[in-house]
Amino acid sequence: MSASTENRRFHSLDQLRAIMMLLGLVIHSAVSFTAEPLGGAWPYQDENTSVFFDIVVFFIHVFRMPLFFMMAGFFSAYLYNRRGPGAMLRNRTIRVVAPFTIFLLLLFPAISAGFTYSSNGGRNGGWEFAAGYLSQPSGWYSGLSTMHLWFLYYLIIFYAAILLIMPLVSRLARPWSERVVPKLGRLIHHPAGFALCTLATFLSLLPMSYAGLDTEPKFLVQPKILVAYGIFIVFGWLLYLNRDQVDGFARRAWLFMIAGIVTATLYLGYIIAVPRAEHSFGGRALAALAMWTLIYGFMGLFVRYYDRPSPVGRYLADASYWLYLIHLPLAIWIPGLMNGWDASAFLKSGVTFSITACFTVVTYHYLVRSTAIGLLLNGKRYPRQLPRFDDEGRPIAPGIPTRLV
Repeated sequence: MSASTENRRFHSLDQLRAIMMLLGLVIHSAVSFTAEPLGGAWPYQDENTSVFFDIVVFFIHVFRMPLFFMMAGFFSAYLYNRRGPGAMLRNRTIRVVAPFTIFLLLLFPAISAGFTYSSNGGRNGGWEFAAGYLSQPSGWYSGLSTMHLWFLYYLIIFYAAILLIMPLVSRLARPWSERVVPKLGRLIHHPAGFALCTLATFLSLLPMSYAGLDTEPKFLVQPKILVAYGIFIVFGWLLYLNRDQVDGFARRAWLFMIAGIVTATLYLGYIIAVPRAEHSFGGRALAALAMWTLIYGFMGLFVRYYDRPSPVGRYLADASYWLYLIHLPLAIWIPGLMNGWDASAFLKSGVTFSITACFTVVTYHYLVRSTAIGLLLNGKRYPRQLPRFDDEGRPIAPGIPTRLV
């Protein structure tokens, strides 16, 4: 591996990880307006709906979290191999465990009150129910779950597993892994490697409640979910160890992207047209194939077009964590405020997304980026202006030097 690759910053993967986080705002701005009710997963459904939002939510759900966990595996390998297990433990405790705990306790009452408000009429009588909930602090955490932060909970488990297992691997199996890891790296862009990934995901989908990946907002850890998302963590980890292969994703980016869209469309059509298709082998096979073609496609497009310093891209990458953490109460309360308004689902979803995005960006800019909260979430305090880069792509920092590992 060349020195340039060894020390390279993968701007494309930074921005891809941020986009996967920000797509959470898109999904949660759409789910109140889907034609098919989501039941307990999202207790509120507006009277104005459109099947368009079902398709949006379905399509994003196919690839978003698998890609995010793959990125988590990649950057975890960076932390562990470049900084060591001690630094990784400190970093993940500050950047993941602490925000998960703090924001879970802060947001759960606001989210529960929001669903109470919206599902009981919103502006047409919902406040009485929400106020009743909020007036009894002893019940705020009844039925506590991980909500939209479930992925952080699972990441904490994966990080703990990495810190426990990797020292044993390094001590007992290092000669073996030094031979096998490069061979696996050569498979990344080989049809056999792609087929192996798809097969592994297909097998992991067999225990799921439907053809796609289950999520679990409760604190009870489900082994089937750990195994399924663990596949993407392992892939990301191996990709970091073979990071000279990252550029190879650009070669067939459009081919994989088109194949992914076609496969996801076939998957959607199949589960609509065939009775109990979501519980069939065919549905699970199409789901696994759609996931991996879209993963390769998105990776390829970002490596091809966004692997360079971008002031806006860097800013959004820094902001995305905050935007995702705090957006959900807004995505619940705002549809409730529009309850009974005879407007199209497209307008209501657009209003929800626009207000949510503007509020979260403004609060990030003024309350987070250069403050102690930014230090917690991003590891350092950044100046409020857009990042700047020199001709060689190195950041020019006017600098607020306080930094966490």
